[in-house]
Amino acid sequence: MKYPLLAFLAGTNAFSFQALPRGGINLSSSVERDVYPVIDWAANYGVQSAEGVTVTTWDGKDYFAATETDIPAGSPVICVPADLCLSSSKAAMEFEGLLGQAEAELVEAGLQEKLPLFYLMVKILSEYEKGQESPYYTWLNSLPRSYNTGASMTYACFDCLPPYAAWLALTERQSFVNMQKALKTVPISEESMANVCLMKWAYNVALTRSIEWYGERYIAPYGDMFNHGMETEVEVSIDEEGNFMAYTTVDVPGGSPLRMSYGDSRNP
Repeated sequence: MKYPLLAFLAGTNAFSFQALPRGGINLSSSVERDVYPVIDWAANYGVQSAEGVTVTTWDGKDYFAATETDIPAGSPVICVPADLCLSSSKAAMEFEGLLGQAEAELVEAGLQEKLPLFYLMVKILSEYEKGQESPYYTWLNSLPRSYNTGASMTYACFDCLPPYAAWLALTERQSFVNMQKALKTVPISEESMANVCLMKWAYNVALTRSIEWYGERYIAPYGDMFNHGMETEVEVSIDEEGNFMAYTTVDVPGGSPLRMSYGDSRNP
């Protein structure tokens, strides 16, 4: 299938990230997300969206992709170029030779299948530490500060969950704890390591903004604005060059959210 949004990729080279003045991201849960600047940011870095596709919110907290115009089934919606996408394999290559001890610790803990998630977590932390000098600053600053995952829950929360859901949440929390320990051998600043809020945020960004694709984990900035749904309007794919593409699977009327599946809807 041909994707019209990919036409711009032909003959282009990897783009150059532009450095910005140094600054930090406030991770306080009371800070409002700065979401709308990410629309222009994405366009400046080569992301292409179909006419009418935008980001919106109903409550000022949850932001999601939606369409203002009718879109027929089979239409391309968003294309994120490979150079902008984050992947576990690219992160592993970027930090090659620096993660050996951490990898060994995670494998010993039985978390070999979680290594792709760990690589993305390290990448997120690395970009966070660059502040506004990171090309991903605008996207990172648009993300939620709070997450409802096992890594973020307290033991009182686990007691309130049904047994199977509690087991899943506790397993997730243990994965986070093991990754947090492994990070002690990674070139991350002591200040960052001591910031538990940052550690949980980076883990949750890697976990909730990524998709699994043939054993890898990918994050497509701006392409991660699709909410999860049991009834979906969008499917995504990643081509051999690493370009992320989303296209509609049904006719979508204007004013509708654009949702995709991030996993098994039967999994609580």
